[in-house]
Amino acid sequence: MTRGKPQVLPYGSWPSSISASAVTTAGSKPGPMGEYQNHRIASVSKPSEAGRVALIDHIAGGEPIDLLPSAFSVRTRVHEYGGTAWWLGQSTLYACHWGDQRLYAVSGSIEA
Repeated sequence: MTRGKPQVLPYGSWPSSISASAVTTAGSKPGPMGEYQNHRIASVSKPSEAGRVALIDHIAGGEPIDLLPSAFSVRTRVHEYGGTAWWLGQSTLYACHWGDQRLYAVSGSIEA
């Protein structure tokens, strides 16, 4: 079987079935994780929600739940290149909201 001569096109102009939109909205990536008793907390980027970073509670034996309202994105400009934008202390969750860069304490957010 012989192939024809490959067509040379300028960089970035070749046809592709993969779009930039498909790549950026394809899935989420996990971020920092923590645990408290039988809870496993993880920050997760959600491309389908404009890139919001959510905190998800993976309760042993239960369905994952979002710990904060959908308008809250857990991210900070201080730790853009490492670190974390949230901390769990006992049953209080501390998180920085991307929209205003303020630190919030959500008491009783994690039930024992």
